[in-house]
Amino acid sequence: MVLYSSEHMDSVHQRFSLHLLHLLSNSQIHSSLSTLDTVSDIGADCGVLSGVLYTSATSWNQSRVRGGPWVVLVAGAIQCFAGYFSTWAAVTGLIPRPPVAAMCLFVFVAAHAQSFFNTADVVTSVRNFRHFSDTAVGIMKGFLGLSGAILIQAYQTIFSSKPSRYLLTLAILTRTK
Repeated sequence: MVLYSSEHMDSVHQRFSLHLLHLLSNSQIHSSLSTLDTVSDIGADCGVLSGVLYTSATSWNQSRVRGGPWVVLVAGAIQCFAGYFSTWAAVTGLIPRPPVAAMCLFVFVAAHAQSFFNTADVVTSVRNFRHFSDTAVGIMKGFLGLSGAILIQAYQTIFSSKPSRYLLTLAILTRTK
């Protein structure tokens, strides 16, 4: 549940998206920001790859599990780091100003990591608590909403003047720790 409660780290995307405006040209600000938000939503909702990886990682092969849900969590952590670190590097000027398509890729990869954490947490919980799977999923979804509220408060308290630091925090403090 701890892993799942820290899942909603990108819930303050709207808070740091204003910082992304500086990267976009003035003629494309509104449409580009809308595109980034849409790509973020698509990335978060696209979970086919995580499901395939979970199934193959947890399938039985000669009485041995191939790696379990940790394989899915590590894949999500790598995506989370790659997406948020690339976004942070673009925002802080560490890399030259990327085109909107590259920023969309960064945001998609970061948001797509959510599906890996969701899959590993929810499917493992349902498999472990077969008779109480609805209760387990309900508790986890409650933690998801609560964590979003907590992270927004943490952002406003700690990172309100420096959104780029929040992006770096998202990249470094991946959800598998």
